[in-house]
Amino acid sequence: MENSRTSNTPRGTALRERWQRHLKSWRFSGTTQIAYCQKHGISRHAFQYWKHQLDNGRPSQFVEVKQPPVPGISNHIEILLVEGVRICVPHGTGPEELRMVLHVLREP
Repeated sequence: MENSRTSNTPRGTALRERWQRHLKSWRFSGTTQIAYCQKHGISRHAFQYWKHQLDNGRPSQFVEVKQPPVPGISNHIEILLVEGVRICVPHGTGPEELRMVLHVLREP
């Protein structure tokens, strides 16, 4: 038997949509999950449950960006992942090194 969290009932759909809004808001907030949950009075465990449910199977979206260093401008590229993690990558970092960092971040 399905519960209202995952079923296609009006209540289940409303609950899913509510959590999709929370996740979208959190991603644009630039805050940690803990800070977002505290600010909005949300259980961190419920947040993580729904994040897993709604992100499961969603592919990561990466686009290759090439930018030559410019004197007087920052010497790194900042990457903000969907999960809210920020990575500062120095210019000249090789793709293999970046792959290793991303692999480690994806491990549970």
